[in-house]
Amino acid sequence: MRVIASLARRLLRDRRGATMVEYALIIALIALAALAALTPVARKVVGMWDHADEEVSDAVQR
Repeated sequence: MRVIASLARRLLRDRRGATMVEYALIIALIALAALAALTPVARKVVGMWDHADEEVSDAVQR
């Protein structure tokens, strides 16, 4: 029983797992911010290529 109590106390004092969770949350937040920032840019780029496709199609049909 003492071994289990000693192990439990040691695990409760260990903060490495908490630090890893904090870093994972920070990385997830950065990924979400990057996704939110790049979504409008991606839409504009797709629109630009669609416009270029239309212009080329119109030029070829003439």
